[in-house]
Amino acid sequence: MKVALFFDGSNFWIGKESARVADIDYWKLAMWLVDQAGGKILSGAHYYIGFDEENPQSPFGRFLDFLEGQPGFFVHRLKFGVATFTCPKCGESRQTRIEKRVDTTIAVDMLRLAAVNAFDALVLLSGDLDFAPAIDGVHSLGKRAYVATWGKTGLSRDLRRIAFDHIDLLDGQSEFTRNTRPPS
Repeated sequence: MKVALFFDGSNFWIGKESARVADIDYWKLAMWLVDQAGGKILSGAHYYIGFDEENPQSPFGRFLDFLEGQPGFFVHRLKFGVATFTCPKCGESRQTRIEKRVDTTIAVDMLRLAAVNAFDALVLLSGDLDFAPAIDGVHSLGKRAYVATWGKTGLSRDLRRIAFDHIDLLDGQSEFTRNTRPPS
């Protein structure tokens, strides 16, 4: 059985930091997830992230380059949008970068790849309820859709109900991490 992985990069990173996981072997993580989903073959690991194209050699940019070099990994760098916020007290306006199109791109790719039989099951590394319609769509195409999170952190209860099953990344730490940070 072929399994595809879909990483919501920001959600994955926040969960990883919250779980205090320091160093992941991404190939081992991918193989562990394929096994957890009952598969044998990784059909692709897709990592989606908002990215600052003005600073591609940042440490995070180098991480994304590294990840792209892993077998079967595909990194989707999506341009940041800009939002303007006005302080209600002082009236000062400030612009900030925000992720745009990440969730919708993941959802469309999940459905598109399911429709062409690129996988038999998928693992979505996010607990965001926004993905519920896409998970329903994948199921209607005869595919299994799992969600994976670091414990229950960030896992929508409604998304968990829709998914075929939940994979707790904390259960596999010894399989795919090189070390973990000691508690502070």
